[in-house]
Amino acid sequence: MKYIKFILSIICAPIYIFIFKAFKVQSNKLSVHSLINSYIFSGGCINSAYDFFLRKHARFSKKSISKHVDDLDYEFISKQINKNGYFIIKNFISQDMVNQLNLDIAKMNGKYVSDNTVRSYSEKFDLSNPQGARFNYLAEDLLSSRVIQDIIFNQKIIEIAKVYLRAIPILDIINLWWSTPTKNPDKEAAQWWHFDMDRTNWLKFFVYFTDCDSNSGPHQFIEGSHKNFGIPWKLRKKGYVRLSDEDIRLNFNANKVKTFTANSGTLLIENTRGLHRGQHLKKNSRLLLQVEFTTNLFGGHFDKYSIKRSSMKNKFIKTLNENQFTYQNFEIK
Repeated sequence: MKYIKFILSIICAPIYIFIFKAFKVQSNKLSVHSLINSYIFSGGCINSAYDFFLRKHARFSKKSISKHVDDLDYEFISKQINKNGYFIIKNFISQDMVNQLNLDIAKMNGKYVSDNTVRSYSEKFDLSNPQGARFNYLAEDLLSSRVIQDIIFNQKIIEIAKVYLRAIPILDIINLWWSTPTKNPDKEAAQWWHFDMDRTNWLKFFVYFTDCDSNSGPHQFIEGSHKNFGIPWKLRKKGYVRLSDEDIRLNFNANKVKTFTANSGTLLIENTRGLHRGQHLKKNSRLLLQVEFTTNLFGGHFDKYSIKRSSMKNKFIKTLNENQFTYQNFEIK
């Protein structure tokens, strides 16, 4: 029965995608299962074909790109992500922005996510006395911060996503969380190896708001594992599960495991279809923002974001109005 369901979800995937393309209707659970199983079966080739069909294609020449270029070479960044799966930009945001966000979140609530901590209620985070491996802030609160707004409406980020995805990008995920030291790596806190598969294609932007050394949970990535067949069949056939260090050691050369220590203000850009994790923290704590741009909304369900007009600068309102496709998951109140 298990294998019949597996094959059926792959066979039915084109039907789900056609219905979504034509009517913007989907069962998120069936959509995600079809994407996962298509990836397991084809190593990503089928998913890439679906993405080509669903995305809103963007065409640009070097001349058109150069209109937006300041100090960044967007084509170079895109090529590096295509090749390796990641790209790092140091000092992407100022220390003033880092300090301001820490002031902003002191007023915000969130929820713990951890193997051994189950709390359905929201609460404030106490850095001196954390109650779990990970503490997530609520998106509706985050959007009141001018620092968060400055990042999600940042033209450089939009352009990087557009050039890499070769599509008009859609912003669909905003997360900010603290990671804290625990005795063992935590699966719920994404401290075991895994790949993401909520969409047909996407690009994630991670902004560090604390310094991160080898003891405070550096992000790790398997270079090249984001490509079609980048994860071998013997690992894919395990399913959409967390993987151990032993799984990685037996299937990848050690030089492919990249560990990213970083100073606050650093931007890590990554295609998280590749295998990755946040390493287990031994001491200190880490504050990290994640922003995802995707080519389409087929797949997992994420609630629309509401943002108060009174909290927005005029330039952000203008950016949103001029890029309504990119910010279709947003509504201004």
